[in-house]
Amino acid sequence: MVDVIFLLGSERDILESIKNKLLVLPEDTLIYPGHGETGIISEEKLIYK
Repeated sequence: MVDVIFLLGSERDILESIKNKLLVLPEDTLIYPGHGETGIISEEKLIYK
């Protein structure tokens, strides 16, 4: 099975979108990723900064 997200953009584009579209949301915004655990933006900032 292929992960569709990588067919639609480069790794750089995906990381740029995470930083510019998601990480700018309020710290307590809930994230429902469609896989894995539910999280909040403040947790993701620790990973992607």
